[in-house]
Amino acid sequence: AGFTGGAAPSAADARLRTKAKWANIFAALTMACVAFEHLLTGQGQGAGHCNPLLVRTVMGWLGVLGTLVLGAELGLSAVLRNIQVLQHRSGRAFLLLMCGTIGMAAAPVELPMAATGYAYTEGAFVVSMQ
Repeated sequence: AGFTGGAAPSAADARLRTKAKWANIFAALTMACVAFEHLLTGQGQGAGHCNPLLVRTVMGWLGVLGTLVLGAELGLSAVLRNIQVLQHRSGRAFLLLMCGTIGMAAAPVELPMAATGYAYTEGAFVVSMQ
């Protein structure tokens, strides 16, 4: 099955899969922790142009999705049985990519330049994040 054409995966493939699994566990855990911390403490929700309820809703969903991906990576049968897309590594990767995109879309709102409204009238925008 897969790229090996039915042959047993090599040791190098097994090591890469293990590294990918740990990377996904780290990414899902980080996303869930940051989202829930932001949701529960309410940090960065004072920007006048952003609805705090929207930020809390997005962070709540990101935390839940991160927890589900973490459960899938750890092999929790309830998660894998009920959420079909999380049964496959590509589905978990897609979900993390989608959540990262949502987080990056929300990030400029939380940056100090955006929070103060600096240079919005001149059309300034954030082109990179550090």
